[in-house]
Amino acid sequence: ETSVIKGASTLLSQSTPDIIFESNDGARRSELHALLAGQGYVVRDLRQPETALDAERFAGSPSSNFLATVNPVSA
Repeated sequence: ETSVIKGASTLLSQSTPDIIFESNDGARRSELHALLAGQGYVVRDLRQPETALDAERFAGSPSSNFLATVNPVSA
């Protein structure tokens, strides 16, 4: 996941699309959260999209499906 976000950094900064993604590697979630947050994204659990996840809650989440968005209305 992190290599995809790194590779898409220009696209993400220019068009800020919502991103639905799967993350099963809890050990790498902190890095992924930092990359997304650095682009202005907020990570949310797809099952509870009304609640933003900080890095600690994202890393410890039992979920595997998430939404990253810069637009809270789309959540």
